[in-house]
Amino acid sequence: MRGSLGFIVLASMAILFVCVMAPMPVTGGAGTFLGPGPVRLVLALAGITGLLVGLSVAWYAERHRRLASLLDRLAEPAVLGEMTVGVVDGIGPACVAGLRRPRIYCATDLAIQLEPVELRAVLLHERHHQIDHAPARLILLDAIAWPLGRLAMGRRWLAGARAQIEIAADRYALKAGATRADLASALLKLGDQNAPVGVAGYAASSELRLRALLDDAPERMPDRSPWIASIVIAAAVLLVCLVV
Repeated sequence: MRGSLGFIVLASMAILFVCVMAPMPVTGGAGTFLGPGPVRLVLALAGITGLLVGLSVAWYAERHRRLASLLDRLAEPAVLGEMTVGVVDGIGPACVAGLRRPRIYCATDLAIQLEPVELRAVLLHERHHQIDHAPARLILLDAIAWPLGRLAMGRRWLAGARAQIEIAADRYALKAGATRADLASALLKLGDQNAPVGVAGYAASSELRLRALLDDAPERMPDRSPWIASIVIAAAVLLVCLVV
């Protein structure tokens, strides 16, 4: 990914140079003049930003598609906690993969590791990832993580955004009848088991989720930030285009 991204950035910078330096005729009463440099620079940066983000989304989406296809081939259909899942040996405890039709995948020994009430809480959590298309949302976050990860504020925002996806799934499980104790105890039992990269796994963002389950503090975190997030993302991507 890094080699391909480096080539894309270099090619984009070459396009930017051509856009800025090439003459732009503007017809007016006094003849033909060059267009304003700053305006052209902003337009070129906006175009390059869209290109980079679009290519990044496409790359992560294709990677996820291949992973979901592999999991689908390896999975054995099963029913756990009255839910249809795919059981796969060797993956993390529970996760959701797939873009158009997300599917829940579980480890073969998940039911052994957890009490029945904990298992139901985990599956309800994953059910929300399934109906909310969490994998697609995580792909969008992954696609903008390479510029935002250069900034401390960007890293904090990304961590908060990912945690909110998990906290929303916990809230869904609570409304469906799970308890905070069930979710938290399952999280503590499964927290050291990692799901495949790029899927919505149960153990993700465990620290912020435990805080939310215990005292609700992070649940109020990003409701204020759509505008802040947009500004940070735009500024970070433009900064990378200028300095890489």
